Order: sequence, then structure tokens, then C-alpha cells
Amino acid sequence: MSANVKTNLYQLLQGFRTFATDHEQINHFGVGPVDDADVAKLSAQDHPIMYVTPGGVILDEGTITMDIDIIIGTMQPPSQEERMQVLSNMLYIMKDTVAWLKHHLAEDEFRGRITLDLPVSCDPFTTKLDNLLVGYTSIVSLEWNNENDLCLVPGL
Repeated sequence: MSANVKTNLYQLLQGFRTFATDHEQINHFGVGPVDDADVAKLSAQDHPIMYVTPGGVILDEGTITMDIDIIIGTMQPPSQEERMQVLSNMLYIMKDTVAWLKHHLAEDEFRGRITLDLPVSCDPFTTKLDNLLVGYTSIVSLEWNNENDLCLVPGL
């Protein structure tokens, strides 16, 4: 890993936002638990959605490792046949997300300063929240450099 020039949580979340905005199938992006979001106010045109939630962090001597919960979902269709198609589509959007994390983010946004722990486990869901979202959830583990330098502490 190269030097920690500007790798921080804010930049990482902005990277997710840019990815979601640029992805042709993702129509809404949010940060935080999707359970706290008012997805009932989203229209059909706002789906599929992507929510990312920062999770646990391990601060080590030279690295920061953070878990990020990713949810890709859309409104549950009325028939089981349509539900199978929607689940397939949501899985492909999750695959796109993992590919971006592994390749594009590492090379472009953070210039090789961030790594993704592979493999990534993705779990389907078929009833999430009051409006019955369907899709996939995944927790990815990302690592970047951490300078443990007392000189960087404000006021010391």
C-alpha cells in the first residue's frame, strides 16, 4: 500500500456516491442504515437503491480496517417469477459494486491506497422494511494506511 495522502471515511463514502450516481441502474443512494431511511417516500423511479453503512473499525499500527454494510435493493414485485428476475438483477448490481471496489476504486479514486478483502459474501433478502424490498446485502472489509503519529493530533 502506498502513502496515506487523503484516504478517509468521507472520501470513501463520496466514492460510493459517485459510483452509485454513475451506475446506470442505481437510482437512489444513501448513507446509514436503510432501516432509518424513509424508503416508503421513494417512488418506483427511485429504485433500485444503494445504501452503505460504515461499520466496525480496527485501528492498527499501520492500517485502518473498516467493515462497510452494502444494501442493493428494489421494490418487491407481485409475482414469484418477477421476484426471481429482480433478485438476479440485484445480484449483478452487487457484482458491479464489488468489481468497482476491487478495481476502479483502488486504481482511480484512491490510487492503490485501499484494499478489499476477498472473497465477499452476498446474502439475498426478500422482505426488508415495510415496503418489502428485495435484493442483496453484503459486508465488505476495506483496509487503508493509518499513520499513528502524535504530531498529527490537533492541539498537541
